[in-house]
Amino acid sequence: MNSKYELDELTFEKLMHLIFKYTGAKEVKKDTRILQDLKITGDDALILFDKLQEEFDIDMTYFHFDRHFDNEWQFFPLVYFFSFFEEKKKYIPITISDLEEAVFTKKFPELSQRTAE
Repeated sequence: MNSKYELDELTFEKLMHLIFKYTGAKEVKKDTRILQDLKITGDDALILFDKLQEEFDIDMTYFHFDRHFDNEWQFFPLVYFFSFFEEKKKYIPITISDLEEAVFTKKFPELSQRTAE
């Protein structure tokens, strides 16, 4: 592995299994973004991060869902229609590398200084 936070092989495999299971991805890189690249949002994102916290006992103090993901309610027909008239909201990306850091340190990283995309 080529990361600042190197997980042992078993832990890394558990993390990858969880990511593949809850995102449907077949392959990811360290810079793969959960929302922007894998298109995971709403309930799917909530489930993924709940499972990460549960499996690896991660302190989620710095995780603020609405900074990183859309809510699924935005996809109801009437709300979706009116969303075309609003400026598209940008979200702070979370990468696979961020998840590795969270597993390694047992704490979700502070990402508020990262540029939203």
